[in-house]
Amino acid sequence: MGIHKSNRSTVNLDYVRILDYLGNLDIYSTLCICTFKRPEELNKLITILLKFNYLPKEIIIVDGSGNRESYDSVREVISSSGKDINFIYVFSPAGLTLQRNVGLDLSRGKVIHYIDDDCIPLVDYFETIDKFFELNIDYGAITGNIINEYSFRPGFRHRIRTSMGIYPKDGNPGTYYCNGSSVPKGLISPPMENCDIDIMSGASMSMRKTVLVEVGGFSPFFDGYSQGEDIEISLRIKRISKIKLLAGAKCNHYHTPSSRPNLRKKGQMEVYNRFVIWSIHSPNKNLSCQIKMWLDFSLLSIIALFMFIKSLKGSYFNYFLGYCMGIQKSIFNRSISENQRIVFYSLKNK
Repeated sequence: MGIHKSNRSTVNLDYVRILDYLGNLDIYSTLCICTFKRPEELNKLITILLKFNYLPKEIIIVDGSGNRESYDSVREVISSSGKDINFIYVFSPAGLTLQRNVGLDLSRGKVIHYIDDDCIPLVDYFETIDKFFELNIDYGAITGNIINEYSFRPGFRHRIRTSMGIYPKDGNPGTYYCNGSSVPKGLISPPMENCDIDIMSGASMSMRKTVLVEVGGFSPFFDGYSQGEDIEISLRIKRISKIKLLAGAKCNHYHTPSSRPNLRKKGQMEVYNRFVIWSIHSPNKNLSCQIKMWLDFSLLSIIALFMFIKSLKGSYFNYFLGYCMGIQKSIFNRSISENQRIVFYSLKNK
């Protein structure tokens, strides 16, 4: 199985500097929010953030919507906030990993916080993370404690997968298992103490900029919705540093349904993207792990077909087709690419 690397390229961007930071440009941390056609969620998030006493001194919003609706939704609240913060609003090509790399290249902070536009941090979230980074130089990345996700009870398919041994009943949601799976958070109680993990949650993750640059930024393999990109970047960071789940850095992720792919495409990504990540990053590809991975793929497709037959809902049939397409692609497309990121440095000031 070959690993191919592509050459870096550049893309022109338009950006709007809403409020210039007037203080010292030696910024410790930057917040990057990537958004796509969610003006209400973005407005809610920014409104809540501006009430915090402690915020990163630089906030970059990277908008892939292709219009100015989201920009218009936050322009006034930002301009009238009076906060001593450098706000930059960027109009970018769409794609989550692409937009995150835009934020990486524009940021001046030593630490970059990434939160989704439908993720709401609690008031001391950023201060807790920044202080941990200052005191623990051996950690390169942190994921927040998404407290509302522990109340999401795992569904029928997760119970079957657990009973089949796809992942252990007492497993850790932050652990990456050799068959490319991870445990749903709803299987355990929220952690009361900090713990080392393998994979971050993409809705709430913070990294030292030096570490993120060293591992090459976010992979352009993950286009659009980017299923699994948080797992992939975590496993690359784990090669050179440590990752911590910070219990005190609490937030809520609301999983807004808008701007998500159709279920056929999502099902394909759940299989193929997972296969690609496993092919490149799994530390253990023994026969037992491979059998469990392919068994899991088969189980997911069979469960989706069963749910379609039971309910006659087209969404389940689309999920089934997506899983089948992902399995077929994983079997026949054996050339896996580990592409270098696009680098953004050519900006047009609007």
